[in-house]
Amino acid sequence: MAFNAADKLQFTGPIRGDIESCEPPVVPDSWELIASYHTHGALESTEPDANFELPSSDDLISDSEEGVDGYLATTGGRFWFIDTVDELVILLGDTGYFEPDQLFVEDIECPLQAEYSCEEIFVI
Repeated sequence: MAFNAADKLQFTGPIRGDIESCEPPVVPDSWELIASYHTHGALESTEPDANFELPSSDDLISDSEEGVDGYLATTGGRFWFIDTVDELVILLGDTGYFEPDQLFVEDIECPLQAEYSCEEIFVI
């Protein structure tokens, strides 16, 4: 997400990543980047215990290095805001805010908080 040279809000198209990462697209130098967005992709039936319901430490690092905030949609349909200035991760929409992955199962033994410090994410 960025403002172009005419101060109009612009979005890049989505790019498919892999299980490890996704490289952000190259944008014109005249664009002022303001935020990133991405999803934690589909779950694999071969990894039933995988959980991608929080931003990863890599998500926080990449946004911070780019100097932008971030938005994340998870496999459970959650919507997170990554505030790199105040170093907070804030839940904007809980489970099912977006359509969840068909393999998603809520972990009721480990409920998520509505807000985390970036430091807490690094420890989790």
